[in-house]
Amino acid sequence: MEILDIALVAGIGFGGAACLMCGYLIYKLRQVHRTLYATDFVARTVSRSVTQNLQNLELLRHELQLERPLPTMRHWAASPDVLLTITRHIRQATPAVIVECGSGASSVVLAQAARLNGTGHVYSVDHDGAFAQQSRELLASYGLADWATVVHAPLREIEIHGLTWEWYDPDRLPQTPPIDLLFVDGPPADQPKPLARYPAGPILFPRLSPRGVVFADDTDRPGELEILRRWAREFPALSQHAHFAEKGCHELRSVALQPG
Repeated sequence: MEILDIALVAGIGFGGAACLMCGYLIYKLRQVHRTLYATDFVARTVSRSVTQNLQNLELLRHELQLERPLPTMRHWAASPDVLLTITRHIRQATPAVIVECGSGASSVVLAQAARLNGTGHVYSVDHDGAFAQQSRELLASYGLADWATVVHAPLREIEIHGLTWEWYDPDRLPQTPPIDLLFVDGPPADQPKPLARYPAGPILFPRLSPRGVVFADDTDRPGELEILRRWAREFPALSQHAHFAEKGCHELRSVALQPG
């Protein structure tokens, strides 16, 4: 009897262990399935993004009627989808004064769009002196030196609404006529102080012409979304419209300019 009892207990113990092992294996298989599904989703999303940007890059090159490739548009540079949106706006609206916060590949795109129109001038503001010089040389290599001016404006602390911000030195900003197009794509968001691009609103929005339009890049980031909320509160006369873009893009324009 004791032998049977021992065998029964052993059998139950073995069966329980086997059930636990099966349960553990099922759990691990589900984890692997979820991981593979998530990896596949990310891969498909990245693939779509790459394909869309390649298509937008080709469309942008066609719009700009360039015979040579555009500069690299990765990392800090604006992506092709955003620049295609702005190029089409420039070609239609023919802005006379174009100001961009940041310089580089975007300076070439904006200047070439102005050249195709036969009117307009780009003023690119950059906080980095060496990069500003590279942008000047880049513009010259495309034959666009007469269509764009790169201004070196180092970052400095400025006070707005009783708070301290770090932004381009206002004393170095180009003194242009009213701005018809403002592209906010700098300074880099990794500055010591948060909301690095917020001061563009209080400092430059009052300089917009009656038909002035603002494009803000990288608006999928939490910091830029907070900047848009602040601008909406401080400049209620400017409506905000989101454009589909890899890194997010918002257009701001006078409510009076809205169609309908």
